[in-house]
Amino acid sequence: MRLADEYLQILEDLAPDWSDLSFELVLPDESRLDEARLIMAPTQLERTPGERTRYTFRVSRTRGYGCFPPLAEACLRRLDGRMIGGYLTLERVLSDVKANWTQGPV
Repeated sequence: MRLADEYLQILEDLAPDWSDLSFELVLPDESRLDEARLIMAPTQLERTPGERTRYTFRVSRTRGYGCFPPLAEACLRRLDGRMIGGYLTLERVLSDVKANWTQGPV
């Protein structure tokens, strides 16, 4: 399954009150890592310490850290369009998050 379609399927399966998501993206083709990281840069992609091909990014529906959901979809579609394959895993879901003088979910 293409990355963008997999991402949309994950969003569709979530409860309607989700606030923040954390994804892991594995990009196994090391020869295209630089290109993939540039495409995913708007999502504030972070490399998993000690790993070359594992990255995480966050999505926020309302406020706080994380990119806007359609932005993540657009970046993943660009990866699909360039035929850069990978594996997408939903790592964490937070629902009904309240701000507590921070930008991140609490």
